[in-house]
This record gives sequence, structure tokens and C-alpha cells, in this order.
Amino acid sequence: MQASLWSQPGVLITLGVCAVLAACASPPDRPAPTADPSPFVALPDRTGGQPSRPALPEVSAAPPRTWLEVDGSWRGRVILPHTGTSACSHQQVSVQRWFEATTSNFAEFDAGGGDPGREFTLAATVDLEPRPSPGTAPQTRHAVVGTFVDSSGAHVQFHSTDDLDLEVRDEGRQVVFTLTATGSGVDIDPAPLTVRGVITCAAVTES
Repeated sequence: MQASLWSQPGVLITLGVCAVLAACASPPDRPAPTADPSPFVALPDRTGGQPSRPALPEVSAAPPRTWLEVDGSWRGRVILPHTGTSACSHQQVSVQRWFEATTSNFAEFDAGGGDPGREFTLAATVDLEPRPSPGTAPQTRHAVVGTFVDSSGAHVQFHSTDDLDLEVRDEGRQVVFTLTATGSGVDIDPAPLTVRGVITCAAVTES
């Protein structure tokens, strides 16, 4: 049962089973990244323009576990290992949602926890509370931030608040997102990339 419906450019928010729903067309001039897992690698030519944001994964196509996929200046798709962790929480007072996942406790100095190309951390936040100014429509604030380690051990950071589509599913136990961003890090020239992924939790912590 839907309680209310809010919208803003690029995102459609529906309270209920799905909190946020949006979709964008896949880039017509690039093959879609493979659905098979592959390590994160830097592509040789990273001088191109910002690639188009890909479509959100279909419900039936999304693996049941947490995963991250990048394309553009880097490419790869990694599924959260069984040793990784994910967490979902809801803040009832402010109607906020938090989603976090990490493959391991890797740090900048350890070149990816001994498994470069297959490490990442993710955090997504969704704020469903309307804060409209007089005469304006309700809006939401949402963001995705993350870091992945490519096969060379470089830590690539990204974040997005505007060029972002996301959908909360399964009564808040899963968030799916797709975004365009700039990858950057220590000794890394900023370069464009697209990111999409899923954070899936077995349960939700209410606070």
C-alpha cells in the first residue's frame, strides 16, 4: 500500500515496498558490462567524456547478494564475498535509510587487503522526509559514496548526489543504484566512470 508519492528530476520516490524508483537508458555506443564477476581494472584510455548512466538492474536480474559494477575509466564487477558484511538501518524519526557494505577492512596502505581488484566499500543514504520551501514540491536527499581497489592496488573513490538513480526494495532490505561520477584517489588523475550496484541485507535495524 502506497502512503504517498513524491518526485524530482531523475528520481521517483514511492513509500511502501519501493521507496525510490527511476531508470535511465543504457548507453547506445558501448557494450554493457558483463554480468559475470571480474576484477576492477583501469582501462588504458581514460580521456573520454562522461559515459551515460546505465539502467537500474531488473529485479529478476539482480543477484541476491551485494555487488558493485563499474564501467568507463575502470571496468569490473565484484560480488560481496561471504566474509564481507552488509547492514541496513532505518531512522524512524527523520525517515532516513542507511545501507552499507564492505568486502573487508582494507585500508589505503595495504593495497586492497591482499586482494586488489576485488575489494570495495559502499554507503548509500536516502532521506524520505520532505523539507519543502513555501510554494515548492517535497524533495528527498540521497547519496552514494564508495571506494574500490583496482588490480594495481589503487584505491578509487567516488560519490554522487545528483547524477544518481536508486530504488529501495524488499521493505528496506535492499537498495539498488546507478550513477555517474568521477573516480579519484592518491596518485590518480580524476577520470569519469559509471557505477551501479546492489546492497542486500538479511534484516533491517530500526532506530
